[in-house]
Amino acid sequence: MKITFTGTCARDYSPLLQTVYKDCLDKDARRSSGALIDGHIQIDCGHHTLDSLRIQNIPQSDIDMIFLTHLHDDHYNPDSIRSIAAAADRRLKVYAQAAAVPELTQALEGANAEIIGLTLLEKVQIGEDAYVSALPANHTRFPAHYLFEIGGKKLYYATDGAWIMYDALYYLWGQNVDMIVFDATCGDYEGDFRVAEHNSIRMIRSMCRSLKKLNVYKKDALLYLSHIAPSLHKSHEETVEKAQKSKLLVAYDGLEVEI
Repeated sequence: MKITFTGTCARDYSPLLQTVYKDCLDKDARRSSGALIDGHIQIDCGHHTLDSLRIQNIPQSDIDMIFLTHLHDDHYNPDSIRSIAAAADRRLKVYAQAAAVPELTQALEGANAEIIGLTLLEKVQIGEDAYVSALPANHTRFPAHYLFEIGGKKLYYATDGAWIMYDALYYLWGQNVDMIVFDATCGDYEGDFRVAEHNSIRMIRSMCRSLKKLNVYKKDALLYLSHIAPSLHKSHEETVEKAQKSKLLVAYDGLEVEI
């Protein structure tokens, strides 16, 4: 399984994206959060997804599935989804938790797209030897985190949201995933109100101690931080330095990871 980060920012984008970094990627000028799996499965499609695909020379026509973690506009842009749907002679599959289907159906009316609602905590086949489970998430606007199982590898993609909810934890118990992408909106400090629905690095450290004991992830699993708010973190390099002390990795736009 190959994961390409198309964006790793929370909502406080750098104004330099409109000028200096309009046509290139930078580790400290992050774009709206999202990732691409195996070149054709896009997770989230927000403000900057089309720009990121263009800069990385990824044709929109390669994408045949989109999974939405929720319907906040930095993760969900109907015009961008319509553009991808129109890019090739195929019907784009748009997945979200079932409660989001009525709004998506209205917003994407007339697009060459099939809206598919996922029941939380149910495993669904999405291709040959490819499955996904939508899990509950502590966020708003029809949230879901996703456990992808493709070709014998497992990725748990968990942005946006704070902690891991009770039912999700029990579902993940013993899964031995190969990679987790954590929401890391808040920095490495305490006292920010956003921890009600976003993680700080300290929260992730605490979670990982329990997740490891419950065999949620393998001993050699890759644990990545994404959905990073630049206003709540120091520079990318300083965040890397802090994170590596806890064996956490820091994602950046354009990063490619093979598991």
